[in-house]
Amino acid sequence: MEFATFLAAHNLDGRSESQLFDDLTEQAVVAEELGFDLVWLVEHHFNNYNLLPDPLQLATRIFERTERIRVGVAVFILPNHHPLQLAGKLAQIDVLYPGRFETAVGRGSSRFEALKLGNAMEVEESRAYFSEHLEVMTRGWMSDVDISHHGRFFDFDDVTILPRPVTKPLPALWLSGLTPQSITGQVATCRKLGIPPKIITSPFRNPMSELQKGYDAFEQALADNGFARSDGAFAVNRTTYVGETMADVHEAIPQMIDVHRGLYAQLEGNERYVNGRIEIRPVKNEVTAQEVLETVPFGDPDTVREQIRQYAEMGVDQFSAYFDLGYDQETTMRSMRLFAESVMPEFQRDGVSTTIA
Repeated sequence: MEFATFLAAHNLDGRSESQLFDDLTEQAVVAEELGFDLVWLVEHHFNNYNLLPDPLQLATRIFERTERIRVGVAVFILPNHHPLQLAGKLAQIDVLYPGRFETAVGRGSSRFEALKLGNAMEVEESRAYFSEHLEVMTRGWMSDVDISHHGRFFDFDDVTILPRPVTKPLPALWLSGLTPQSITGQVATCRKLGIPPKIITSPFRNPMSELQKGYDAFEQALADNGFARSDGAFAVNRTTYVGETMADVHEAIPQMIDVHRGLYAQLEGNERYVNGRIEIRPVKNEVTAQEVLETVPFGDPDTVREQIRQYAEMGVDQFSAYFDLGYDQETTMRSMRLFAESVMPEFQRDGVSTTIA
């Protein structure tokens, strides 16, 4: 199993923005030293809850300070980008850092951002836009000659994506799926487009039984679409905290609950910002401390090791640990180190994760 760390860019504690980006860079550099395979970044706009409007800039900074670790964005929000332009930008970073950049794509979780950017859509229109955008982008990567497209959302003749990506047949691409139904649909989309079926999911506070349904849907969809299991990859992004003792863990839970409040405000469409700063308020679907301990990897090293074992036994190819929960830098880094030193080695082959093709 591969291991990633997810940098959500929460700036909830009054740090300067310069310090935030320095802290995120340090987390990525240390992640390489600790043996993580990948760092995931976010794309969000207009707020301090996820303060990273241009993840490619931070990805480049990380590449310049590391040698091995891969960097990705989970997710690029497709309605924020023209497919030809995004395909060109991602091809360029693939040329600059061959095989080290990965892309996950999704429809977006924040209605606030969509309204401000003028691209808010109803669900069916959003799905159609996502599908057409993805088709244009992947065709552009895989064709060395001009392509034309005449669709509902995009219309153009005779254009070639330049530079050409180094990674063939296309740069590493993951599709976001949250429910068994969406995971099934995304695998079918991969078959239609002729691309590897790589799915990344964020189960949030859902129990392992719900994640199992998503994983089962993934395996069934592979079979239904003529893929072997080895053709695909299944990644899970999950809030994670490792404390030296369970007392440390209980002290960390309130901050995680605040982060969940911000997340569910986004998902439910009632997020509120004042001068760019999110108002953290109780939400309708409030997560409890007990639920945290029962559903996500939150505990001392022995506890978290047994929790991660469930993901490995399920068949998960990559576990992305969401340590960046708005804690001070020292707390976040201590959690990362405990996870890397006390949890990861048991699930890596010869101490090093195998690479997902």
